[in-house]
Amino acid sequence: MTDTDFFGHGGGYLRLTSTDQYERASAFWVNDLFVADQWTVEMEIRIGVSHDGSELPVPDGADGLAFTWIDASTTSGGSELLGGYGDWMGTPRGSTPGGGLGYLAGVEGYSFQFDHLQNAGEPSQEFVGAVDISDWSLVGGSLDLVGDTGFYLNDGWQRVRLTMNGGALTFDYNWNGATYDNSQVFNIPNYQSFDGYFGITGATGERRAYHEIRNFRLDALLVPEPGTMALLLVGLGAGGAWIRRRRKES
Repeated sequence: MTDTDFFGHGGGYLRLTSTDQYERASAFWVNDLFVADQWTVEMEIRIGVSHDGSELPVPDGADGLAFTWIDASTTSGGSELLGGYGDWMGTPRGSTPGGGLGYLAGVEGYSFQFDHLQNAGEPSQEFVGAVDISDWSLVGGSLDLVGDTGFYLNDGWQRVRLTMNGGALTFDYNWNGATYDNSQVFNIPNYQSFDGYFGITGATGERRAYHEIRNFRLDALLVPEPGTMALLLVGLGAGGAWIRRRRKES
C-alpha cells in the first residue's frame, strides 16, 4: 500500500485493509530504536464498518489488526517486516512449518492482537491477546470479547491503551469519555527487554473487514545515541498520530 492508500480517505485515519480478501499491511517506525520493556501506546481502532460509513459487501468480518514490537537485532527492518494474511494479521512470523508468505526466519518479538475470527487453536471468535511471534503462541493468556457486542464489527471507534512494564502488559478498554471502564493484565513469561521497532499491522483472509486506526500515540524510551535529544516530538501526519521519544537514562 502507498501513502495515498493509508491517508487518502479524508478523515485523518489510517486504513490497513479494505473489503478485499487476502490483504495485509504494516506500518513500522524504523528510524529509531526503542526500549521494549517500558512503553505506552494509545489509539482508536475501528473494525467492521469503515470510517466513511461504507459497509462490507458481505458481512463476514476477519481477521484483525495488531500492535507489534520487533527485536531489531533479528531483522534488517523495512519491507521484510510485512507479515502474512489471515490469522497472522500482517505481522511477520518467526517459525511455521514449511515457511510461507510472511515467514521471516529467526524474527523475534511480540504482537498484541485484536482478533475477530477464531482460527484453529484460538480461544474464541472475538478476543485480544499477546503473541510471541517467534512461534506464534499466545502468551500471558487472552481476553474473550464475544460478550462485548460493541467492541468489534461496530459503527464507532474504540479507544484502547497498552502499557508495558517489564513483561506486565496492561490492556485498558471501554473508554467512557473520561476514563477506561475495563482493564486486563497479561503477564508475559520470561520477558526480556530488547531494542525494538514498533508498528501497527492488519490483514484479511478468505473473510474480510475494514481495519482502521486514528489518534495513535506512543510514549517510549529511545535507545540512546550520541547527541540524541532528551525529548523529541515527531509528527506522523494523519489522525494526530505522534511518537514521544525519551532518552534512556544510563
